[in-house]
Amino acid sequence: MSRGSPVRHRSRMLRASLAIALVASAAATVLTGCATGDGLAPAFAHEFSDDPAVAEVDVTTIDGMPFTGGVSGTVRTTADLDDGTITALVQHVRAFAAEAGADRVRIEIHTDGWSFPALLDADAGARVLDRLRALRADPRLLSGTLSAGESGSVEHLALVTTDPDATISTWREGVGDEGWLPAHLAIADEQGILAIDGPPGDWADPALQVRARLEGEVALRAVEIERSSIRVRVGDEADVQRAQEIVDAAADRSMTVSVASDLVLLAPGARGDAVRDLLAALPPPDADVVQDVWTDDVAARFTIRGRGALLPLARSLGAAAPAAGFERIGLRHIASDDSAVNLTYPPVELAERASAASRVVSAGTFLSFEASSATGIRLEVDRRVKDAALAAFAPALRDLARTGERVCVERDEEAAFCFVAESTISTSGGSDWGRAHASAFVAAWNSAARD
Repeated sequence: MSRGSPVRHRSRMLRASLAIALVASAAATVLTGCATGDGLAPAFAHEFSDDPAVAEVDVTTIDGMPFTGGVSGTVRTTADLDDGTITALVQHVRAFAAEAGADRVRIEIHTDGWSFPALLDADAGARVLDRLRALRADPRLLSGTLSAGESGSVEHLALVTTDPDATISTWREGVGDEGWLPAHLAIADEQGILAIDGPPGDWADPALQVRARLEGEVALRAVEIERSSIRVRVGDEADVQRAQEIVDAAADRSMTVSVASDLVLLAPGARGDAVRDLLAALPPPDADVVQDVWTDDVAARFTIRGRGALLPLARSLGAAAPAAGFERIGLRHIASDDSAVNLTYPPVELAERASAASRVVSAGTFLSFEASSATGIRLEVDRRVKDAALAAFAPALRDLARTGERVCVERDEEAAFCFVAESTISTSGGSDWGRAHASAFVAAWNSAARD
């Protein structure tokens, strides 16, 4: 082999990368009095920063622990690599592990929407690359993630297809001349219209037939099929009953069925009957401000169109008989400036809490405001908000909080003043930022207690 060969040069570069990292690791040990690991992660990052196929490296020690040795993470490639360049990159990872004497190198490569493990065993790695080549060559497929065991057998595959028809044909026909599919496949089209998740087989055929029937009857948004469930979403809430009848009549009886709409969004396993009853019980002015409502049949979260509707809707919801069937009801609004309000309380508390919350919202400008019976109260303001302006929120926050609830006031993630709500509070025992900036807030809180 000639003296200037690429292989010999790469070997020298690998040894240099390891040497640099180990020197840095030793220096850190002297400075801190504590071991910082074997330096393999920084050596890997240094080595692959010079690879022309690599756009980004994000690695750490195995399991994030500095004493275990090894390296894990991701390598993101430059765009439009051919199969030969991808193979060479995997060989580069394998060569690094061999040079370092490390068998704990766990790298996932991301290339043009495809993700796969760079296995250290040559035969196993070749099996993964063979599958990847077949997948990338299939015009129906846009991207995917391959999960493989140490043997190189791809056991789980997640795919994104060009359209629903491509989803169906891939599910039924497989990939390549052999029609290969893994033991478990999660496949969906780019538009999110059809998704199937489970072991490939004809068990999904009844659900696919349901989808075909729905397309001719309702404005169909999406169908999600799993081994034990079928979830349908239609555009118009008025189409839900018809869609439910079609699904109930044609779906496999062993599958649980749910039909959502753009208005009523359902968690997996939920049917939404209770929240639909609650919507029907609202007077038209309040029902009209509901943009959508999410439910898991235990809790419900209403997204509203205007912040001014917060209190009127809370009062109507609290007074509606079907609300008693929920453990918690949430109200959410996101303004055009992205400032967000989220309230979540038991129905019997909702109106009273929303009354105080509406005064918090009116007290000044903020980035986000969250209040919940489960987690307490959190108000985040912009870093430009002065201490006196922050104090303007205190009286309304005091009205909202119950004794013993946690309250946090944050300034744009810069720092926070957190405390347990009492009739009077102080900055003692809080953060340095709280002691420096929350005195006016504390004074306003305590003054409200005396009023």
